[in-house]
Amino acid sequence: MLKFKCGMGQVADEAGLLRRVHAALPDVRLRADANARWTLPEALDFCERVAELPLEYVEDPLAHAHPDSLKLITARTGVRFGLDDSACFCQSHSADAIE
Repeated sequence: MLKFKCGMGQVADEAGLLRRVHAALPDVRLRADANARWTLPEALDFCERVAELPLEYVEDPLAHAHPDSLKLITARTGVRFGLDDSACFCQSHSADAIE
């Protein structure tokens, strides 16, 4: 498993690098961690660019992880997400919104 740290550069560059890593190591499970650094448009852009990859999930994609925004990412791109740092924010919202 490879966890790719992103959210520090341009979305297109980071998505391109992840695609190249997958091409070089097609049998390795992939995860990405944006460290809550993206806006919603940036997260959508990244996820759309990597949607065809066997990406297990993107961890903490948004700086402000509102459950509706996270649902939108998955609905639009099919990419799932994981929460670590963002979980505290989401706890204050309805669990039904996250499902």
